[in-house]
Amino acid sequence: MILLRNAAFYTYLGIVSCLLMASSVVVRLRRGDAWPLITWYLRALLWGLSNIVGLKYQFKGTEKLSGGAVLIACGQQSTWENFAFPLLFSNPLVFVKTGLRSFPVAGWIARQNGYVWAARNGDLTTTKQGFEEARRQFEAGRPVLIFPEGTRNTVPGDARIKAGIAALYQMLKVPCTPVVLNSGDYWPYGHHLIRPGTITIEVLDPIPAGLSRQDFMDALKTALDEGSLRLSRAPSRSGARAVQ
Repeated sequence: MILLRNAAFYTYLGIVSCLLMASSVVVRLRRGDAWPLITWYLRALLWGLSNIVGLKYQFKGTEKLSGGAVLIACGQQSTWENFAFPLLFSNPLVFVKTGLRSFPVAGWIARQNGYVWAARNGDLTTTKQGFEEARRQFEAGRPVLIFPEGTRNTVPGDARIKAGIAALYQMLKVPCTPVVLNSGDYWPYGHHLIRPGTITIEVLDPIPAGLSRQDFMDALKTALDEGSLRLSRAPSRSGARAVQ
């Protein structure tokens, strides 16, 4: 049954993705005008995951997200975050790897939504340009979301924080809000099989502004490690209130 549901979902994903790209060609949206269409697409995918595969989610600790712009640092475990996070965090600016440019749907969304390209080869020019763009959009009131490990990691309690998040934290001079989740339990990166269940996303207490680089990185690692371990040890959430 799981295999049949997966096959049905991937067929549905292909159809919805084709509709998205066809609509983008017909409408010829300019950069920055595509958010309503992207919203429709992402909601359609989450609907498919919930109603075809049986993969739902619950979002905890939202009261810890202050109004307006906020710096969010989240562990990344799955492709699921690409579908859900733009909706959950009010269309944040996201740092995405340059290799995404070659993906027809994801690359189009990244370009249309003004995401920042994050070089993985140590290109300082690209990094500096990305940080300046993040500052500009943050000051304009847009949340900024960064995956501080730079890659997906499904090992609880083993966050490997890169220095880039500390540089961004010190440049913006604002608190940083850690977020943990357990999407890798249901849709681990690199695997096509999606299992039914309820993903938990939990917003943790913000880390105050003004810490030294090392103190900030230590605080963020502790928060992500403890949070991911707590979610991995939690009992089954089959009876938890899920978001459709």
